[in-house]
Amino acid sequence: MHDVGGTPVGEAGLSGRAAAAEVLLKRAYQTWEGLLERLPIGVYVCDRKGAVIQFNSRAVEMWGGKPPPAGGRAPFERSFHPDGSPMSPDQSPVAVALATGAPVKDREVIILQLDGRRTHLLANVEPLFDEGGRLTGAINSLQDVTELRQAR
Repeated sequence: MHDVGGTPVGEAGLSGRAAAAEVLLKRAYQTWEGLLERLPIGVYVCDRKGAVIQFNSRAVEMWGGKPPPAGGRAPFERSFHPDGSPMSPDQSPVAVALATGAPVKDREVIILQLDGRRTHLLANVEPLFDEGGRLTGAINSLQDVTELRQAR
């Protein structure tokens, strides 16, 4: 199929570059990795011990610009409760989900990024289980709410 000027028309009735861009866009969204990279939130998966095994680039931005080392924890200097008091590693939303096997919903955490900035994050953690019901890890979604908190 071609348009009026003789240019081939793609599946959606678009011509030339627009059709090629649409094909690339469809391919990008056909993989989980493609979808995860385009989410407006940070997402990472950790194993049973809390080691990060997969993450998207938005999570790296929220951590402060450095991906975790292989099998390491999410890289940031320190974390704090919403009132500013220090949060121990075992109080983090991921640690709580891994310790209890229960989801952690809408938990606010302040992190001190590697570059020294403080970021307010809203964490939602879902524990992950295998077919036998054994806890295998967790997936955490992070939403940056820094501007919202500063406006209040």
